[in-house]
Amino acid sequence: MIRNKKKGRLGVKPRWPFSLDDSILDKIVYLVYNYFQETDTQYIFSGGAMTVKHTLLALLNHTSTHGYELRGLMEAALGDHWVINTGQIYSTLSRLERDGLVVRQPASVDEAAERTAYELTQDGRAELEHWYHEPLSRDYRLRDAFHAKLMLSFFSGPVPPGEVLQAQRRELLSEMHELTSMRAEADPARELPWLLLLEGAIMHLEADLRWLDMCQARLNELRQMPTPRHISRPRGRPPTGETS
Repeated sequence: MIRNKKKGRLGVKPRWPFSLDDSILDKIVYLVYNYFQETDTQYIFSGGAMTVKHTLLALLNHTSTHGYELRGLMEAALGDHWVINTGQIYSTLSRLERDGLVVRQPASVDEAAERTAYELTQDGRAELEHWYHEPLSRDYRLRDAFHAKLMLSFFSGPVPPGEVLQAQRRELLSEMHELTSMRAEADPARELPWLLLLEGAIMHLEADLRWLDMCQARLNELRQMPTPRHISRPRGRPPTGETS
């Protein structure tokens, strides 16, 4: 589905500390989990990463407020296709405070801890300005999973390459139908940011469909390409006097 999102963190925290019985996989999972916890990279969408850190800095530059309201501001500004829970917001605010990028505002005695407001510091504003000026690198998909599937179908697949292309085309056309329906329902007067996002997604799909047409048109040429073969290479060190 178009609007399914993947969070850039693991959902289950593994055991710690390790024992002699823990597998290497347990240890790797633990390290990956903590990497994402420390780096604040909580979203992965459209092939790129969006950090909670800079999202919160941008919102706090707009107004000083508390974590619960920050979640509502984020949904209002970016739409419900960016998903975050309140716990992630407060853990990130704690790290931002630790790094001197935000500071807590004085709270009244009867004010709940979760209603403590935060405001941007000068260092936080400088970090935000640096982020805005830093360009985002696009992923040009040179390790594209569908391209790999198509190439493998030429010499090892039980399904002909033409059928592989048709299955992918049907999926893209289904996504296109879903996106164009969303575009038709969007109100340009109230949902222009969402509309622009949809237009960008539709343009990417149109480009993918044109690429599938190009592959279809050159299937015969691809069939004539030499079959990949493994080239054996000598192992170990070369004899004395030989160069590699």
